[in-house]
Amino acid sequence: YREHNVALDLGYRQDWGSVGLMFLSNNPDSIVPNVNYNYPEINSSLSWGPQAKLNLDHFKFSASGLIVSGGGVVDRGPDAGQMTTSLTSKYQLATAYQLGVGYRNHMTRYLTFQSEINWTEGIKSPLKILKVRNQFNFYRSFGIFLDVLLVETADRAEITAKSNGAHLQNLDQVLGGASYEF
Repeated sequence: YREHNVALDLGYRQDWGSVGLMFLSNNPDSIVPNVNYNYPEINSSLSWGPQAKLNLDHFKFSASGLIVSGGGVVDRGPDAGQMTTSLTSKYQLATAYQLGVGYRNHMTRYLTFQSEINWTEGIKSPLKILKVRNQFNFYRSFGIFLDVLLVETADRAEITAKSNGAHLQNLDQVLGGASYEF
């Protein structure tokens, strides 16, 4: 697929934080295949969303939103009428918001602790995601981390009818590991 994208980001940033507004216009090229099987036709869309961040000493607070108009998918082909929902999707969430809190502290000269918590919720979708990231950095290059991802969805039939998040059902995860940056 080919598409034409035009993006505009407006914002204002100071030491206390920032505010901004994002716009994205997406126009996929139409496809005219000469095939005897189903194919998706993706419609144009306009996405926009506000964001705000507040810096308070070791803490950073953030809030953002997303609103997508258009971007629907229509199946074309010989069996297109037999399927209730398309297997192709353009956007996981059409309207959503995200709230976040971050904490960063230099505990010693060589040890930094960093933690982030993000809550994402679809407004017209039964999808809710909680991400927690904790990381200790040693000497700026080495680190250990522990991440937790919790996903709440409705049952599969409701998800398929309202959004394309069925593949995220039962996706709860705990990740731990070490990192090295060079």
